[in-house]
Amino acid sequence: MALKWMEGFEIGRMKTELEDKYDVYEGPANTGYTGRLAGNSGRPTYLTTPSLGSASTWITGFGFNRSSSTLHQYFDIYLGASRQFTIQFYSNGIGTDYNIKLLRGATVLATGSTSLAFGTWYYIELKVVIDPSAGSYELHINEVLEMSDTGVNTAESGSANADVFHLRNSFGQYIDDWYICDTSGSVNNDFLGDCQIEGIHPNGAGDKTQWAPSAGANYQCVDDPQNAYSTADYVYDDTAAQGDLYEFEDPGAITGTIKGIAIVNFAALDSAGSRTVRNIFKTDGGGTEYDLPGSFTVAGLDPAGFLLIQEENPDTSAAWTESDLSNGQFGLEVVS
Repeated sequence: MALKWMEGFEIGRMKTELEDKYDVYEGPANTGYTGRLAGNSGRPTYLTTPSLGSASTWITGFGFNRSSSTLHQYFDIYLGASRQFTIQFYSNGIGTDYNIKLLRGATVLATGSTSLAFGTWYYIELKVVIDPSAGSYELHINEVLEMSDTGVNTAESGSANADVFHLRNSFGQYIDDWYICDTSGSVNNDFLGDCQIEGIHPNGAGDKTQWAPSAGANYQCVDDPQNAYSTADYVYDDTAAQGDLYEFEDPGAITGTIKGIAIVNFAALDSAGSRTVRNIFKTDGGGTEYDLPGSFTVAGLDPAGFLLIQEENPDTSAAWTESDLSNGQFGLEVVS
């Protein structure tokens, strides 16, 4: 599977949730800023993904908007703790506009010719091969080629590959609709183009309600609004093979084929030990229930975030559609 990360600051956008999802998050307590196309955007000061697995070729895209500032801002790609390659949003020093530079360490590899206006959204996409001699890069702004090169050193550490993505010095910077891909799969392994990410919440009980709610109906315990993350209500279970399914809101902004979905889970134990849990999906109209791959282990008393990305509907072995989300049910099942 090539799609490794998605972030729209729609679901799990509170500081507590972002700290669970990312290895490092510093920024506002609530990232509920106006989104690029709809919904919300984020304004992190520092943001570091977990390791997404080591690979040489990466493709990433994100909406970017910055307010007037004389500060430079950075989007870094790391191999472990070693910074390999950087997109620098370079201010001209007088706060009227900015452009983009690509760096290996402190070495400038290329400088874009397009002047970008403060307070305007742009969709930035980069495809980069991280290699000390056979590296390459290609950067697009709003799906238009800005700069590219091949046969260059793109690995500041001297070793090929990368696995971690990092935003820094991001005062006054807004980001939205962010994806990260490698080339490990047969789809989503190149530029995806201008993308939009929308968040939807549970809004009804599904066909399976085996987990106990702390109060009320099961779905009412897991439908926290975007700006009110709470552990006051929850569902719980400790019996293998028991699950809970939920109906979800219909997507409002996204239509047609969907490149991938991200299921955001937050879970904790009520006593010492561990539990293994997986996500499940059921098709419309009393259809087939599927175990989604990638179970996760809950081993702490404090809530932790678990992100599952899926590129295909297991019922059709094809890309998800708006209808799949509107009519299907998603939930959780205890494995052990």
